[in-house]
Amino acid sequence: MFTGTTAAASRALTFNFLRAQEAAALSVPADTTQIRFRFYSGVGGGGALLQEELRDFAASITIDPVHVATQSYVITALSTQGYPLLEITANLASSESEVDFSGLNPVAVTPERLTLTPASTTVEVGQSAQFESFVLFSNGETVAAAATDVTWDATFQATIDAQGLATGTADGISTVTATFRTVTATANMVIGQGLLLTRLEVTPDNASVGLGSDIPFSVVGFDQNDNPFDLNALTVVWSATGDASIDAVTGVATGDSVVPNTLAGSATITATIDTLSDSTNLTVIALPGNLLSVTTTPDPLTIDLDNPTGNLSTSGDFQNGPDQVLTNAQHGLLYSVTGNPGVASVNVVTGEVTAIAQGTTEVTATAGGQSDTVMVQVNFGAAGNQAPSVTVSSAPVNLGGTGATPVTAFPAATVADPTQASFVGGTLTIEALAPGNQDVVIALPATPDIGTIQTNNAASVSIDLTTSATEAQVQALLRGVTVFANSIGTADLQISLDDGQGATGTASRSFVAATGSLTLAAGAHTYDTDTGALDGVVDT
Repeated sequence: MFTGTTAAASRALTFNFLRAQEAAALSVPADTTQIRFRFYSGVGGGGALLQEELRDFAASITIDPVHVATQSYVITALSTQGYPLLEITANLASSESEVDFSGLNPVAVTPERLTLTPASTTVEVGQSAQFESFVLFSNGETVAAAATDVTWDATFQATIDAQGLATGTADGISTVTATFRTVTATANMVIGQGLLLTRLEVTPDNASVGLGSDIPFSVVGFDQNDNPFDLNALTVVWSATGDASIDAVTGVATGDSVVPNTLAGSATITATIDTLSDSTNLTVIALPGNLLSVTTTPDPLTIDLDNPTGNLSTSGDFQNGPDQVLTNAQHGLLYSVTGNPGVASVNVVTGEVTAIAQGTTEVTATAGGQSDTVMVQVNFGAAGNQAPSVTVSSAPVNLGGTGATPVTAFPAATVADPTQASFVGGTLTIEALAPGNQDVVIALPATPDIGTIQTNNAASVSIDLTTSATEAQVQALLRGVTVFANSIGTADLQISLDDGQGATGTASRSFVAATGSLTLAAGAHTYDTDTGALDGVVDT
């Protein structure tokens, strides 16, 4: 606890601390070496900072004087390195002479983020760079971490000691990592020339191509750490020897010839960048007999981002022999993406398809001058998909009396989906839920066309959605939906939007078909005139 005396200009305050909890004293962590006191002009540690005092830990600390305008104080327990360990904030009443710590809640201070300086640096081989780390604590303070309190690591072409001094050992890039308790930070260190292109790799390797057919080759580069190296800024020169030719710029090779009296030829394909090169073998195949057609299955091939690969298989119909399953090695079968390349890629030799993003694309198989194209559908899968968001007004739909003009049901409807461009393969359903649904008629507008209508002008309507069912188009259709009732009552109109990827968004709005009324003027009445006036108005 602390006690104080009140004076006109200042006061003395005594604070008692223990390393074991006791009601009137403030218990602090065992590694506390200093206590910091901050006095503020406002309550709760607000207002102006009037005074700050730092004292070595003791069981009893007296601050004299304390600014007379003090309304609150913040006490922070500090370690030897100056790290905040625990903090408490309390208000001080002007008439208070003794303050009890019991009932107050000290808060443990923990590290939240670590930063390194420099964040990036460049040194020559054999030179060093000193890294420092700074800790942001949960109370908002940033404190320089003692190097010995940090665990240091450096990758590849650098070493680092326990003080955070990193030394470059060879050309390359090193990632320096510092860890302080539960938080980690990284920095980059470029040594000498940095990353260097050290080898090339041509793909596909040892492939086959039909006589007169084309096959695309590609090349990837690797640095001295055997990580991929970006070749976009470099010039690749392609060359071929033997029974094939190749475009020196694009890397597309053509099977030109086969060895006389055989059905095969061979070539060497080479990619060169400056003094580096890599080569692979290419076999040229002349198919026996006459290949009439090829068929690729499955069509469509459906994969998803959770399980991103699938395989295509292609068979050939030969005029002079039985149908065969085609392969690259025996028949020069090749696959290529002929649709959207951003949706999926395909292994040119094996036909393995790999998903890239949700959507549809096409893959074409080619052999012996024949080809077949199949559709590839990439879905999100359960892990990657998010349900569509559908919102409508919460105010009930007032239908008026029975037989009244149909009312627009969802004039302010919104539709959003952050994970897909359209709801192809899904279903949009609008239905009136019981009770009171049997005499409700829901009608869809003529436009926009977002799919195949299964039911319309009924208590439940539905549409099988196509690629036209984008967020904007589904929203536009919902805003044109009308409804009317043939009897008095209430019910809920529910929208259910299945996105075609296994997720559903819903929204609902209540409607009321109210009793109609008619006021007849005073005067003579007959049965025929009165019933005519009441036509269409329900009298309960």
